[in-house]
Amino acid sequence: MTSNFQIVHLDTVSTVEAVPNTMATPLSDKVFEDLVDQVMGVRLEKDRVKLIKTAVAQTTLSLEQGKKFLDTVRFGDAKVDMAAALYPHMASDADKLLAALPYEEDRVAVRQKLKL
Repeated sequence: MTSNFQIVHLDTVSTVEAVPNTMATPLSDKVFEDLVDQVMGVRLEKDRVKLIKTAVAQTTLSLEQGKKFLDTVRFGDAKVDMAAALYPHMASDADKLLAALPYEEDRVAVRQKLKL
């Protein structure tokens, strides 16, 4: 299995919907670690969010994986966007992912983005 992820078109922003993906498969540890390495090589946080959003489109994530992806961005807006992108892909404990955000206002912003 290859774990090369590429973003071809970075200036398109799409809306995130909190709809569970029933056809998704768990993200393997190897692919996860490769993806984290690739994400850390991306300079702009908004591009990190887009890369992860694209890469996890057909997967489910553990809470540990979601938190580690969340930690790849530092600033509030990027953390909100990352959490909103990850939330629908959480295998379980999606609310615990939101609890990992440091500020209540960020948790509220994610809920609003996802219409929760």
